[in-house]
Amino acid sequence: MAERTEPSGVTGALREAAGAHRPDRERMRARVSAGIADGGGLPERTPRRVPWPAALPARARAVGAAAVLAVAVAWWGPAAGPDPVPPAGEAPPPAAVTAGPLSALGEVDPGSHAFWSQSNVTVRTAEPLTAFTLELRVTGGEGVRSTGAWRTLPGEDFELTVSQEAGQLVHRWELRAGAEVPAGTHVFAAQYDHPAGEREPERDRYLLRATGVGGPFSAEGAFR
Repeated sequence: MAERTEPSGVTGALREAAGAHRPDRERMRARVSAGIADGGGLPERTPRRVPWPAALPARARAVGAAAVLAVAVAWWGPAAGPDPVPPAGEAPPPAAVTAGPLSALGEVDPGSHAFWSQSNVTVRTAEPLTAFTLELRVTGGEGVRSTGAWRTLPGEDFELTVSQEAGQLVHRWELRAGAEVPAGTHVFAAQYDHPAGEREPERDRYLLRATGVGGPFSAEGAFR
């Protein structure tokens, strides 16, 4: 292919003009300054918005995720399951108990009211007892005061003591030496004043210790 050539006269003139050109720097600065003053400067660059999870540090994102999970669990609640079983030590004993030839039942007398109550223990024995002790313990501290006690067996056969022990009002019947509890059904009752209001009889206790033909027996019960 034939080379393209410029007319020597034109080329020389262009080179000469380029070599002679000197930019007017002061004039250029003046034009730029004037443009900025008129508000015609370069437009401000708007920073790119980053979604907020990505803008947080990794540790902060982890904490946020855990918080969201906790809220979700609290909202929905734990999975349904069986009701928790209270520890065996916290469950009150039954009101009716049996030990050897003995059976007993603890009940609050229906004549009790908001300021005064009577607790009854009914004892049944299939054989005579040569030793017998019954403790009837009522909770309530010093606010509970004894107003009396009775039993269906002869009073001279028993020694009755009343005391406050560990925040409980205690009525204790103890069979005297030489006496005997015959086979049959017998009732022991304790009467007491207490602060106004409904009581919780299941917190009260009775304890039996006895000796019969088959040996010693003991039992503990609550009230209903």
